[in-house]
Amino acid sequence: MDKLKTCTKCKRDLPITEYCKDKYKSDGLNSACRECKAKDQKKYRKNNPEIIKEIRKRANKKYKEKHPNKDHEYYLKNKEKINQYQKKYNEQHKDHITARQRKYKLRKKYNTTPEHVNYLAKIQNECCAICGTHKSDVKMGGGKLCIDHDHETGSVRGLLCGQCNSALGHFNHSTDILNKAIKYLETYK
Repeated sequence: MDKLKTCTKCKRDLPITEYCKDKYKSDGLNSACRECKAKDQKKYRKNNPEIIKEIRKRANKKYKEKHPNKDHEYYLKNKEKINQYQKKYNEQHKDHITARQRKYKLRKKYNTTPEHVNYLAKIQNECCAICGTHKSDVKMGGGKLCIDHDHETGSVRGLLCGQCNSALGHFNHSTDILNKAIKYLETYK
């Protein structure tokens, strides 16, 4: 039977195989079990992202200095294999990749989330905020509503069909020009 050791964190008696090696300890094993050690490390990484980022940066730099062309050489030797793997992965995870790219684009371009856009769609009944066209009847943009945002502040205003979104762009998002256009149309009714 395996020797047992008491974890200093969870106080459980566990086999010594449940402890990481630690050359600085008298018995050669860490005082906390693997599970507790992993929880502590996860908590530390979460609470100290800048320190972790710096450590990884230094480690990557050190590795690249020691092995200057290793990544590129490996790629050149295994280019076909890597490309096949990436193609297969992309096909198998298409939905996940699309969702991740959408989330990234929304965060970068509009400083918003997919949940916020879905909320806007729900409160607008999946219709354009200006003309009321349902997204299933939208001709431009492949049946999707466009995210309208203030170009100065970057804040999202709502969802529009492609035509209304383009119209606002053509009028330079100017209420003065839009009011003049309304007066012009009313004059020639």
